[in-house]
Amino acid sequence: MTLTTYRNFDLLLTRAGARYRAIVVDAPAGEESVLFDPPFAADALPRLDGLARGVARGAERHIGAADDPGPAADLTGLGSQLFGAIFGGQVGTLLAASLASVAGEGAGLRLRLRFEQDAAELALLPWETLYDPAQGHFVGLGETSPILRYLALPRSRSALPVEPPLRVLALLASPDGLPPLDVEREWQAIQDALAGLVADGKFVLERLASPTLDALQQRLLGGPVHILHFIGHGVFDEAAQAGCLALADVRGRPHLVQSGDLAKLLRNHPAVRLAYLNACEGALASGQSVFTGAAQALVREGVPAAVAMQAEISDPGAIELARVFYTALAAGRPVDAALTQARVALSAAGSGEWAIPVLFSRSPDNRLFDIRQVLPTPDCPYPGMVPFNEAQRDLFFGREREIEEAVERLRQHPFLAIIGPSGSGKSSLIYAGVIPALRRSRRTGAGEWAIKTLRPSDRRTAAGHPAPMQALTELLGLPSQSPVAQLPIDQSTNPPFPTLLFVDQFEELFTLAEADERQAFLNALAALTGQPNLYILLTARADFYPELMACSLWQPIRANRLELPPLGDDELWAAIVEPANRVGVMVDEALAVKLVADAAGERGSLPLVQETLLLLWDKVKERQLRLKAYQEMARDGRSGLQVAIDRRASLVYANLPEAAQPLARRIFLRLVQFGEGRADTRRQQTVEELRASGDDPALFDATLASLTVSRLLTATGEAGDPSRRIDIAHEALIAGWPRLQEWLGQRRAAEQTRRRLEAK
Repeated sequence: MTLTTYRNFDLLLTRAGARYRAIVVDAPAGEESVLFDPPFAADALPRLDGLARGVARGAERHIGAADDPGPAADLTGLGSQLFGAIFGGQVGTLLAASLASVAGEGAGLRLRLRFEQDAAELALLPWETLYDPAQGHFVGLGETSPILRYLALPRSRSALPVEPPLRVLALLASPDGLPPLDVEREWQAIQDALAGLVADGKFVLERLASPTLDALQQRLLGGPVHILHFIGHGVFDEAAQAGCLALADVRGRPHLVQSGDLAKLLRNHPAVRLAYLNACEGALASGQSVFTGAAQALVREGVPAAVAMQAEISDPGAIELARVFYTALAAGRPVDAALTQARVALSAAGSGEWAIPVLFSRSPDNRLFDIRQVLPTPDCPYPGMVPFNEAQRDLFFGREREIEEAVERLRQHPFLAIIGPSGSGKSSLIYAGVIPALRRSRRTGAGEWAIKTLRPSDRRTAAGHPAPMQALTELLGLPSQSPVAQLPIDQSTNPPFPTLLFVDQFEELFTLAEADERQAFLNALAALTGQPNLYILLTARADFYPELMACSLWQPIRANRLELPPLGDDELWAAIVEPANRVGVMVDEALAVKLVADAAGERGSLPLVQETLLLLWDKVKERQLRLKAYQEMARDGRSGLQVAIDRRASLVYANLPEAAQPLARRIFLRLVQFGEGRADTRRQQTVEELRASGDDPALFDATLASLTVSRLLTATGEAGDPSRRIDIAHEALIAGWPRLQEWLGQRRAAEQTRRRLEAK
């Protein structure tokens, strides 16, 4: 069975004094960490050079005299020692549980190794040889568990939609003055290995006419290249602390090109998705930095993935590796799965050289190309003007740091307030970030959680005012007549699961609730804070800091709050690009840059960006979302971001029957709470509260349905229920829909006139 889906097992290796720490930062079965000692002495690091001994080679790919590689490495012993250092205890148990978990889903588990700079020397070890003695197999020889070196960098690159053929540019260099390489023989061997794929129209194999940096630049300007395949000499320059590839100058003499210079060239050609370096030491880096190797530098500068060698590989090994690798890549496999297939082929042939290649990647799913002939547009991954929900957790990006911090804060103290400006994504952070993270984290004990959520306006008094105490007692199963402090939370499980009480839009206490009701709710939360196994989480707008500071709950809020700033550029980039990546659509880099730039000047930009992308989704062609579609949205000197909500709202309103338009205006206005010195905000209402006595019931229902389906309004509760809760979309209020701003201005002026007359 061909695997099409993979989950990640992210293992971060960092220094901890004289020892090291391995931290599982993300895995299907939870999180864990372990301290471990250096697996090998600094002067006795294992080498894999001897694996090619006795096999015919064209020439050594080392520049200069190579040391005697000695006998071939004992891969089983080496892999067992590396595995035992990290996976001998709880981390190994977590790995086994994660493998079992994804197997039940019909998925694989990629082991992504990440190295902090302070542990860069660990990146010199051949982790690809990890051997599980209990299972009796090499971890990286199973398609269900590929191993790669993951560079966690911002602005990852999504799969490139491309119709076959994939274009491979071979750069073969054997300049004068260096040990000669039989590049003609290798070129013929590569052509033979890929002949079937070329004949099937899946690949075009092209050789660069002259192995110079200038010739490479000229060719890249002449049309798309998808894969750069280098065959030649490589060396790690200790003095320069940089990996180098030996190209030629115009006279055919060696021109050592530092990987950083090559990376800068490739960065301007985004179609290049893979660098394949058949050069000795292409995977080696300095013990001081994980980015100094040739392959690592290319990935750091933007190439999504690079395959390189950590030792000398024989010609037969290199040819078989390339043949199987490209065949699997053409079949649509992710690059790590394709390399695993090539490893298995070498291992099955009795060669230990399967351990030599190393994959470096910054791609979130390692799908470098979308090479399907028919490219239907998948469902839109952006929620638009409504918050993300828990079911959309895999599409929520940009708040990884805040999610981790919130979970850690709750582990330390069972009360946390998330405070941020309007439009910063507070609700999405909790529903799609914190709650899923709590469910999979072991930091607070059991993995099961009872999640209970409310807004202060969920229930109403007979006079129509919010009744947060009623909502709270109903939610927690507490008799309404008894003091909250005297009652335990009803938990029928044994042992009880931890309970998360999430109070969303806490500021509604101050804008809508009566003073007595507000204080009773604050007192109840203060009393509940001491309940065992109960965690309280609330979100509030930052412009309500004065009210928060004056309320009786200020002390725990002050001591246990997490301030949520607007997304930074890199985080917003991830929120734009990564959801599309997850469903196989590429957002043009130029479009992402433009959206980030336009969002910088907008208040509450995150939901605006989400709504804009939702509107643009109809413009996806061949699984690409291009800048041109966004530029066509702009008009009258306003960016597409500014026009997005105006266009949607105006179109919906204009298409309403003429008799329905006054109803729509009244509905909008009743859903706005005037700010009284601050920005206007939303006021949740029931369907019944939005009706008027003289309304045509059928027309009212149709109008409300149109506004809800268009996402200008959001609704919670059962359709047809008069107590169904209705909200105006955040963007329709803050993003400058001109018609709504005009109505609000008229209503505000009328209200001020009424007050002046009453004062007289």
